[in-house]
Amino acid sequence: MAYFLDPVPALDEVVARLQGVDIEAAVNTAHVNLPGAWVRWAGYDSLVLSGEEFVRVEVVLLVGAMPLDEAYRQLVALAEEAVEELGYPDGPVRQQATLFANDPVALPSLVLPYNVA
Repeated sequence: MAYFLDPVPALDEVVARLQGVDIEAAVNTAHVNLPGAWVRWAGYDSLVLSGEEFVRVEVVLLVGAMPLDEAYRQLVALAEEAVEELGYPDGPVRQQATLFANDPVALPSLVLPYNVA
């Protein structure tokens, strides 16, 4: 008996849907092209009353290093495309700076959380 859902199909589904609307998306940060989306597993969630379980996925929308006003414009445009395809996020959208291991520059980003069944 499995106690947890396999997160890989949920991640792959979100990547495919984003790529279907021309947002560069990847699970592996080495394959993220900017502007684009890093799709990462963030754990599990469930609905107590129905017993339904979800894989918690975070879509991290990223743009390159640039002046913040332009970065925010690009992030909002990406977020609008992502929400049009994936629906409204299942939690608060967070702003953050994202660092990748191979790049010392903090990239402006927005994190959109989704529950995928």
